[in-house]
Amino acid sequence: LNKVHERFVHTEKLAALGKLTGAIAHEFNNPVYGVRNVLEQISEVRLLTEEDKKLLALAVKECNRMADMVRKLRGFYKPSDGIVALLDIHQTLDDTILLMQKQLMMRKIRLNKNYAPALPKLMVVEAQMKQVFLNLLQNAEDAISTEGGTITVSTETPDGNTVKISIE
Repeated sequence: LNKVHERFVHTEKLAALGKLTGAIAHEFNNPVYGVRNVLEQISEVRLLTEEDKKLLALAVKECNRMADMVRKLRGFYKPSDGIVALLDIHQTLDDTILLMQKQLMMRKIRLNKNYAPALPKLMVVEAQMKQVFLNLLQNAEDAISTEGGTITVSTETPDGNTVKISIE
């Protein structure tokens, strides 16, 4: 009964976080895209030096990166649609790692990725895979009792048909 209650509370927290993430994404995306548009308009001015143009291009690139992070965060916490689709597991792992990155850095935990080249795409429910990876990464972080340590995420295809994912 306690485990069912814990799962229910966890599900409720994820739902609340999903709503909050959606609101935050909306609030962040509008100004980010506004700033990016202004920067792009400024970059069309002919009197800019090459250095100014490089700085503006970098600023636009960073705006795009922020918008992409917000999009990924929003996608991570939206309710699962339960649809099975072909998925790039490395991209799914990278999206999940991105969410854990700051937390790991604060605890001085290094994350190594040892990905197999040419890993086949898998037919899975994306939200469920992300949740599994997040839980495993959080468990790995919790297993490091002191400040500092290493978590290694590995993928391999032992026989070409099977995909093995390890988080140590």
